[in-house]
Amino acid sequence: MINNALVNYDSRSNTFQARDQNGSWKLIGKNIEWDMVRAPSLQISPYLLHVSHSLQNLKPEDHIEIQWRPNAQSPYDWFYGVIGHLESCNENCCECVYSDTLIVEFRQFPKVSNLRRIKLCRRKKEDQNDGIGGYCGGIRKLENEDEIKKWNNLLLQLQMIHVLHLSPTGPPIIGHVQRL
Repeated sequence: MINNALVNYDSRSNTFQARDQNGSWKLIGKNIEWDMVRAPSLQISPYLLHVSHSLQNLKPEDHIEIQWRPNAQSPYDWFYGVIGHLESCNENCCECVYSDTLIVEFRQFPKVSNLRRIKLCRRKKEDQNDGIGGYCGGIRKLENEDEIKKWNNLLLQLQMIHVLHLSPTGPPIIGHVQRL
């Protein structure tokens, strides 16, 4: 798992190398295949909060990207999630869209994991404590099936090659890489 990294293309192997950009510039990954690289969806600094304009319109089963960081000094990474139902919801007569509480699910985790679901306030346009040791920033609704497919392919590949490293402090899924 490489988040918020600088990548360099190696034409001899047709793969990428990734370097940490948090001051150390150490090599953190090599021989990374094309299908494991994802450019940022929004061209903003990883230190800036993305202002979400669609929070009021989000409904269960909407696919999203959400900013997350472990503390206020760290850059944001983008993570993949799906809007879920409130625990009190009757799915036959769902009123989740009218609630101020927004459920974000990271379905790559088991249902019993504390990393599986977080609750956020729909009205806040600032960092929110996620309840598991970090802070969520902006949310971007994924409207394009290709973006959703890319995320799902990344998650599937990570599971297949057993490289999914669980982080005790946050949702550990491929964030984004930045091109050199």
